[in-house]
Amino acid sequence: MNPSEFHMSSGAGHARAYVRVCCVAALIGVATLGLGFFSDDFLHLATIDGRDTPAHSKWNLFTFADGNPAHMRHQQSTGPHPWFALPALKMHFFRPLTSATMVIDRAVFGDWAPGYHLHSALWYLALVAVVMLLFRSWLPGGAGVLALLLFTIDEAHAIPLGWWANRNALVATVPALLGLLAHLRWRERGWRPGLPLSLVGYIVGFLGGEIALGVMGYLGAYELIAAPGPWRKRFTALLPAATLSLVYLYLYGLAGFGAYGSRDYINPLRETGVFLAHFPDRFLGMVGNLFLSFPPEGHVLLSRLQWGLVAVAIMVPALLLLRSRMSAEERRALPWLLLGGLIAGIPTLGAAPSARLYMLPSIAAAAVIAVVLRHTWAMAWSRRNVLWKTLLLLFGFFHLLLAGLFWPLALVAISLLTSGHAASARSFESRCDIAGKEVILLTAPDLLYTVYFPFQLSKDRLPAAWWANTLSPYDKRITRTAPNELEVELIGDDVLPRGIEHVLRSTRFPFVKGDEVAVTGMTVRVLETENGGVRKFRMTFDASLNDARYRFLVYDASLPGFTFTSPPALGEHVDLERQYLPSLF
Repeated sequence: MNPSEFHMSSGAGHARAYVRVCCVAALIGVATLGLGFFSDDFLHLATIDGRDTPAHSKWNLFTFADGNPAHMRHQQSTGPHPWFALPALKMHFFRPLTSATMVIDRAVFGDWAPGYHLHSALWYLALVAVVMLLFRSWLPGGAGVLALLLFTIDEAHAIPLGWWANRNALVATVPALLGLLAHLRWRERGWRPGLPLSLVGYIVGFLGGEIALGVMGYLGAYELIAAPGPWRKRFTALLPAATLSLVYLYLYGLAGFGAYGSRDYINPLRETGVFLAHFPDRFLGMVGNLFLSFPPEGHVLLSRLQWGLVAVAIMVPALLLLRSRMSAEERRALPWLLLGGLIAGIPTLGAAPSARLYMLPSIAAAAVIAVVLRHTWAMAWSRRNVLWKTLLLLFGFFHLLLAGLFWPLALVAISLLTSGHAASARSFESRCDIAGKEVILLTAPDLLYTVYFPFQLSKDRLPAAWWANTLSPYDKRITRTAPNELEVELIGDDVLPRGIEHVLRSTRFPFVKGDEVAVTGMTVRVLETENGGVRKFRMTFDASLNDARYRFLVYDASLPGFTFTSPPALGEHVDLERQYLPSLF
């Protein structure tokens, strides 16, 4: 068969194998039905229900901070944002189609979480079906089936599938990929409706989320490397989609969407220098995750950059050595898929590194690994070569065995987390009444408890204010220096912000001694700093801490959950040790 022709993998056996892989995707989706809600889910639910949240509108759920200092001060006065969040912080994302699907969930399913997850599972099944069409068209025989299996069981997909708030990755990717398929059919077969339909797919994808922009990486790589015709024809074919993308980016920025002021979320257009400084580490971290399943969220043995370099050192020689064994179809498909996948990941590099962001790049990774596994298998058993056997075991372990084990472990872990947190919230409501009170949160184990906990409470049990002095589990000394004052000193090497707190304030915006943050009912003054971080600060309230309007909470890992406490007596202090969530394993 001429490799320039747009073809389908032949054979009823392969067709049945593709169907079986889709059945695997369906089973994975069904397995998520037992999961509950966690983290951002509670914020989205509260917004849909009409509570006062940073999003303000249920049709624009993905607004965590809109860059307006007045709005931030309001959120710091009532919650959920803590006092140290940057006033101009912006985490404002354009995802109206995803928001609409979530509003529908709330209207149809109410508090029944399995319905929400079933909806997400249908999106995942649709995604696997669309990727199947791509692989059937470009990877011959069993290589396409294996690639689809690798994509389907990719452990990085557990979060977009099982986390309701991350559904945007699915809603954005499915229509954008359908647009890519329409473009490929137009260019390979001359199917005229393909051009307008491709643009429709991209537009719908953009309405789902920013991740859809990554499809342009595949489109550009295809026209650069694999498309038929002279350069002028390729440029002309690419121009409509490129123009559409530029218009989208212009309108996106004009409407004020994007990120600013966070260390972990960087706007490549507004903070280009910062983005470029982080680019090598984040890009190679993505490469390390795609080909070695290294979790880019943290350092395990090696740094993100080092894992990426190891992956490059393994993959480049392997592809070069195996190229002569590849079919003409594989030699045509892999270059543009690989280049396109790497480019497709670039729009995600502005966000905090996480494997859940690499949905589009994982398509290319699955194709490359499938071809390498297929030919490595032949090389390993046809020759007495330890190198090929080692490579086969390496990829088989990471992408088949490890991925297969991760899914049930991840689902169990998430289920334990969500059910445990829900039980903690129910227990708290039965034990503690904070309705209409101003709550001072002295210690908590993580962002989930610190920021999102109030949104789990019943509407008639909501506090008037929710003030967290920190988000991370520091050791701290809290001293009462006046009837209405508390001084908080972090003990050890800790300074604020750190870890998850950097999402709300980048180290580019350090505090200095004497800085004050005034919100309704409370003022915070920075007393000591160290290397741009806060070591000690004073919280001054409008009334005596013994006033009935206040409630003081601490986290108790033995419950686990919050419990009431009393403020220290005047002139006395209390030392609070860090409290962690109970380990899931």
